[in-house]
Amino acid sequence: AGDLEAKIGGKWLAVVGVLALILGVSFFLKYAFENNWIRPAGRVLIGVICGVILVAGGEWLRQRYLLYSQILSGGGIGVLYLSTYAAYGFYHLVPVPLAFLFMTVVTLAAGAISVLTNQAALVAIGIAGGFLTPLLLSSGQNTMLSYFSYGVLLDAGILGVSFYRNSRGLNLLGLAGTAILYATWYSRFYTVEQRWTAAMFLAAYFLIFLAATVAHNLAHRKKSESHDLILLGVNGFGFFLLLYGLFEGDRIGMSFTALGLAVLYFGLAVFAHEFNREDKNLALSLPGLSVTFLTIALGIMLEQSWLTMAWAVEAVVLVWLSFNLKQPFYRAFAAAISVLVLGRL
Repeated sequence: AGDLEAKIGGKWLAVVGVLALILGVSFFLKYAFENNWIRPAGRVLIGVICGVILVAGGEWLRQRYLLYSQILSGGGIGVLYLSTYAAYGFYHLVPVPLAFLFMTVVTLAAGAISVLTNQAALVAIGIAGGFLTPLLLSSGQNTMLSYFSYGVLLDAGILGVSFYRNSRGLNLLGLAGTAILYATWYSRFYTVEQRWTAAMFLAAYFLIFLAATVAHNLAHRKKSESHDLILLGVNGFGFFLLLYGLFEGDRIGMSFTALGLAVLYFGLAVFAHEFNREDKNLALSLPGLSVTFLTIALGIMLEQSWLTMAWAVEAVVLVWLSFNLKQPFYRAFAAAISVLVLGRL
């Protein structure tokens, strides 16, 4: 009963109060705008001032009312994003570079506050706003280098926050935002001449999120969690599939790409085994990905009969690894591959 009372008084009513405040102010401003009491520049200025006041008020109340302060600060960040977009998209008061600069400053401010105060919700709002910035402020032109460079910087910031504050769930949000940025650009602007540049940026994104997945675990001797393993698999397979879409006809190049990923994951597995032997999840996932990409490489590279022999050798190697590492998982994986080999034979 005490817990329920605390939730009602300390959490639910706080949310209801903030929503009531936002709705009340919104209706007042709507009435003022419809009657032309306030001009467009004044409307944007009111939004900026309200956003700054909400963020400042949230930080002032953080020591005494943590949840309430997070709601206020997050709402303030959202209001600042909306005010900037209104100044550019609705009223055309500022040019694109200035609007982009202001949204970038808001994103950096949200990240800095979240790192200093350990507020994961606030940095999540900043990440979402950061990925929305190039979409909202798009000029309709193919500015590929600046577009993807901004994504690299944003993902590098997410890597820093997740490593420093162990907010690894934010990596999934960052990966989703990066995928949306790439898919939006690809559907509107991609041409074959740009595939090598796109591949280089995809490789940069892949390495950033790979580091975001394993760096904190290895540096701080922490065990992997479910979202770490999900990110590890989605990042690797997503990277390979996107590259395959760019270089679909290049069998040799894609086979060596899969082989390179297999070597990379195997090297990380050895590194993880040396520095964090307690993390069994990572110890199983990295070699599993290595073997999977090795199988993909062989499937792309070899003819049918040689592929069967390669899978047989792979099964033997897995059995040998399972006894040396004392991991029955590899034996089960080898058994599954052996069944495939027998079927093919």
